[in-house]
Amino acid sequence: MKPALYFILGLCLCFQAYAQTIPHTSDSLYKLIQEKEQRQEYREALRYAKKEIAIQDSLLNATRQAQQEMEEAVDKEKQAMRLGLVLMIVLLLVLLLFFIQYQKIKAGLEKSKRELENKKFELERSENALIQQNLRLSQLSDERNQIAKMVSKDLRMPFNRIISLVDLLRLDEGYDRLTPNQKEYIQNILQVAMDGLNTLQNLIDIRDIEKYKEEIRVETFDVVELLDELLRSFRNYAYAKEQVIQIERNREEIEMRSDSFLVRRIIAQLLSNAIKFSPKHSEIFVRLLDHGDEVIIEVEDEGPGICKEDRERLFQSGEPGMFKNKPTGAESSPGMGLIICKQLVEALYGSIECESEEGMGTLFRVRLPKNYHRKVKELKEQAQA
Repeated sequence: MKPALYFILGLCLCFQAYAQTIPHTSDSLYKLIQEKEQRQEYREALRYAKKEIAIQDSLLNATRQAQQEMEEAVDKEKQAMRLGLVLMIVLLLVLLLFFIQYQKIKAGLEKSKRELENKKFELERSENALIQQNLRLSQLSDERNQIAKMVSKDLRMPFNRIISLVDLLRLDEGYDRLTPNQKEYIQNILQVAMDGLNTLQNLIDIRDIEKYKEEIRVETFDVVELLDELLRSFRNYAYAKEQVIQIERNREEIEMRSDSFLVRRIIAQLLSNAIKFSPKHSEIFVRLLDHGDEVIIEVEDEGPGICKEDRERLFQSGEPGMFKNKPTGAESSPGMGLIICKQLVEALYGSIECESEEGMGTLFRVRLPKNYHRKVKELKEQAQA
């Protein structure tokens, strides 16, 4: 708005200066006219009179033009003021709406903040309760493990004593004088004791399977010597069912760098299954092969074989008694052994497979790396490649 006011003021000053020069010019012309009339120079007097009239007309026109321009400037100024007023009102309305919306948002944020603080407090309280509960569960778990260890130890002793007593009874001179039925009863007692001992070990393995995987204890040992020692404890079990265990190996010594306890448990589980599901007067073949960076362990029996449907779910957890084949003696069949065996094999980065047909016996083949640490290193390099 200020430029328009400055323009009007400048125009007024110019017009005032111009108007001040007009009276002086008019007075001069009037004097010249009078002098010309006195000298009777009428033409000159007329010329000056016309000039004076022209000056008066120009003054009048200038006045009108100045007045018109001033009116237009005033109108523009009024329009500008009205537009400015409208814009100011609109701006105030916008600011008012913005302020109202801001207050609503602020109130909503404060409400959300209070709700979040309440939820945070509830979560912290729940977290503290959960921590206390976890501590309690951890204490209960430790207590349970301690009780399980003591119970396992206490249960092993009776089973081992039964097995030892049966062995002594079979070595006694009066054993040969027993009737066939009495001898069968003694053999059944031995089978039940061996089966109970194996089932107890399976329960321990299930409880500690994750511990086995996390705490691999690598040592150097002769797997041939380990197998021979293990077979001594299973021959009585096989003898009770009048079975014969045949050993095959391609070397007299096979050195491994692995966890001997887990290797022992794998072979024991396969032997236990072979004896359990094989009929009387049959043979069980155990093969131990040094094959480059691997040790191959095979356990083959002359049992009834495994149907295709059972082979597909052989290493999967399920209900006891879900398989078609049943033990040939008085043994139980909880269905945990092969599942545990597979997990132990995988813990040592090995593999296990089964070859079987109904009526043709069963062969389990386990491949284990001879050097556990070297196998771990190879797997890491393959993952990074």
